[in-house]
Amino acid sequence: MTETSEKSTALSNESYLRHSMVIMDKWGNGEAYDEKLIVDRGKHCQRTMVESMLEFGRVLIILKEHMVHGKFQETLEHEFDVTPRAAQKFMQATLKFCGEGLQDTTPKLVQLGKSKLLELVTQDDDDLKELAEGGTVAGLKLDEVDRMSVQELRKALRNAKAEKEAMGKVLANKDNKINELDVELAKKKKDIETRSPDRKGGDLRKETSQIAYGAEAILRGQVRPAFDALLEHTEESGMDHTQFMSGVVAEIELILIELKETYGLNDVPSVEADDWENQSDKSLGSVLDEIIADQQAM
Repeated sequence: MTETSEKSTALSNESYLRHSMVIMDKWGNGEAYDEKLIVDRGKHCQRTMVESMLEFGRVLIILKEHMVHGKFQETLEHEFDVTPRAAQKFMQATLKFCGEGLQDTTPKLVQLGKSKLLELVTQDDDDLKELAEGGTVAGLKLDEVDRMSVQELRKALRNAKAEKEAMGKVLANKDNKINELDVELAKKKKDIETRSPDRKGGDLRKETSQIAYGAEAILRGQVRPAFDALLEHTEESGMDHTQFMSGVVAEIELILIELKETYGLNDVPSVEADDWENQSDKSLGSVLDEIIADQQAM
């Protein structure tokens, strides 16, 4: 460090000390500045403010339950200079954080301050307990809520609420769809039970064929293009996907083998044993070709 820079630093320190002494003499009762001490004092004041707010809410609840509506409104205005909306927030906070459900939790949340505590009034008790015990509310931990501004907390809670409502609608729609499918399945089951054996057998074969068509459509219409894409990547990069593709095919073959073994099926349908051609109007392949042709024509 040069002589000039040393003098500059000394002057800066001296200026800082003079400024600190002036501030502490005016606002700190003549004490020397101690950052930790001042921060702790601020936290104590913050807790006291929150406790006073909750106690004020308790006072308002008592008055509201004893006064007629008009007199309570006048008392808010003339005695406390508080708007009805502000009074409602204070009472909500007291009901929320001084009730039986959160008595043990509230002391841990008081450190957040009055404004953030008011923002958290709308949260479920279980979520607030989880927050105080090291969990999260709206994806935020207690120290994160403590560091963020009131506006940031309000936005995070609003976004979490919107996401929860959207998810609720999705689940509700899903439940409705499941219920509709259950009703349709019950109707179909009842309809099948009233059919003749021949018609019932034919309908069951038709439904089975439709499922098989779908499986073959996936293999020919989706798996095959996927394999083509892997081969193109091999040509571009030199990376060999053969073993991976073989594994995919092996898994498909394993499923087919399990079906054969489970139901005692032949490798090749026997016309003598089971007139397979007459059981299905069209082969799976021909039906799939028609489906693909229809899609291309659309």
